[in-house]
Amino acid sequence: MILLAIAVISILFDIPIPTFTRDTTTVAGIHPISGFLSNLGILLWCIAGTTCAIVAYILKHLELREKYLFLLSSAFLSAYLMIDDLFQIHEYFSFQIGLSDTITITLLGIAVLIYMVQFRHIIMQTDILLFLLALSLLSSSVFVDTIAEQFLTNQLGDWEYFIEDGIKWIGIVCWCSYYVKTSICFVKDTALLPNTMSQE
Repeated sequence: MILLAIAVISILFDIPIPTFTRDTTTVAGIHPISGFLSNLGILLWCIAGTTCAIVAYILKHLELREKYLFLLSSAFLSAYLMIDDLFQIHEYFSFQIGLSDTITITLLGIAVLIYMVQFRHIIMQTDILLFLLALSLLSSSVFVDTIAEQFLTNQLGDWEYFIEDGIKWIGIVCWCSYYVKTSICFVKDTALLPNTMSQE
């Protein structure tokens, strides 16, 4: 199905096949280590989303509806953030449909706020400090990217990217850690895993 989609899109939009199938660094002719930290972040988004999805599936069959919905929503949220990073949705594709970067980020912020309100009781029972740390770091990265980037670039040059992307990386690490830890604790609470990890 994916290969068929590639073939159809290539024909319809006159996009060369190698653009879809070759490594990004090969197509762009850049150093293989380019995007190293970004790629690691995408892997962590994937780990968080996959873990939530698997445990949500388990909890669904145990009729733990609230935790199931929480993890299912978390899986979709992590998946969106992964896809956004992977394909630069808010930086490129949003403009193709007439949405500015600010609008896209605002809509995402509203979605996250609704998510937090909807599942506030569950979040309060988990490692909320780790969750809030992840949100704070990711929000700080967005602030640097959208508001303070020009100022910091003028002051620090390329080190601005180190700050922005470094904050984002630590935020993703915290995000992944929170959801993996929470998922394991949920499973442990159902007595499906040995009591090897406790919720802090």
